[in-house]
Amino acid sequence: LEARMAAGEHESLTKRERLRMVKQYNRMQRAFGGLVQMDRPPGMVFVIDPRLEDIAVREANRTKTPIVALCDTDADPDLIDFPVPANDDAIRSIQLLTARVAGAVLEGVAYGEVEQEAAAAGSVVDLAPADPAAGAVAAVEAGTAAAAPPAPAPAAPAAEAPPEAVATPPAPAAAPAQTAPPASEAPEEAAAAPPAPEVEAAPPAAEAPSDDNPES
Repeated sequence: LEARMAAGEHESLTKRERLRMVKQYNRMQRAFGGLVQMDRPPGMVFVIDPRLEDIAVREANRTKTPIVALCDTDADPDLIDFPVPANDDAIRSIQLLTARVAGAVLEGVAYGEVEQEAAAAGSVVDLAPADPAAGAVAAVEAGTAAAAPPAPAPAAPAAEAPPEAVATPPAPAAAPAQTAPPASEAPEEAAAAPPAPEVEAAPPAAEAPSDDNPES
């Protein structure tokens, strides 16, 4: 069907036949698209509902492929190699366990790739043949280096006299601090208060006339 679709055979069909062919191709691609890309049998099968996916369980048992399945109370765990007691109908339970299984698979694949790369690099290094010409050249160079007299060590340069210290001009003396003007001294003696006015003596009282005065 895929070859017929790639050849454009559906273009010559009527609209209804073309639509039927496209639907059938999409359905088969959704069901078996992953199997087309497989280059070896699977190492394990993960099943959500063994009771619903009984065909996959039977095929895995026939090919001796290990099965990991979420088993509810209505499933038969005897047909499963690694049953996981869980609710295989609730979407949250399925999402949680599927995410955990997918993460473990990806981690294992990455670890296997790293091991394969390390093993391939080690095998290349171990199996690399030694070059006899390179070994002979190295031996000749080693013998030449041993026979040659040691090169004289270069004389140490004479110690240079330290440069004379340049006299630095004396720093200008700091200007004397200006003293604050002395506070005005208080007068030695307070100004004398003006003398109090003298009290004038009262005029003498007039003498009383005597009775002996004849003029009275």
